[in-house]
Amino acid sequence: MSGWEPLGDRLYDLSREYMNLEMDSWAGTLGLSLGGTGNGLNLGSAAEVNRRLYLAWHRFHRHTAKLRLLFALVTLLSLLWDLMLLQTACFFHTLIEKVLALGVAVFCWFLAYKVLFPLLGLEVKKPAYLMMMSSSSSSSSSTEIGSPGLHGSTNSHR
Repeated sequence: MSGWEPLGDRLYDLSREYMNLEMDSWAGTLGLSLGGTGNGLNLGSAAEVNRRLYLAWHRFHRHTAKLRLLFALVTLLSLLWDLMLLQTACFFHTLIEKVLALGVAVFCWFLAYKVLFPLLGLEVKKPAYLMMMSSSSSSSSSTEIGSPGLHGSTNSHR
């Protein structure tokens, strides 16, 4: 799960599952123990499960506004930092300093993502929009020039 909003969706789904399922049949199917006896996972009483779900839901809603405000403030600080970095690069550095900084930045990127992360076994996933672009480009590149297009016409100028 990534992000804050899916947590609320998951809590809602859990509460719906809890309300829709009968606790005894659910516990018997999964081998869980509701009252603390048996060898399964101890969930406590049905009232305890309901109380825990309510507290998680309540805490989620209580902290959502704070987290959104914090995210907005961090975004504003990031934009301010980008502006300050741009002004510094434009007005206070010579061309050779800018080219050297670009070389150091590209080298550090290469070292981190192509050498260090694979060496440590860390996997960096592509963003979703890059994955969608690569899948759409591979499907469009498989069509030939003379094949029928969207309108069913073929290339007759051979």
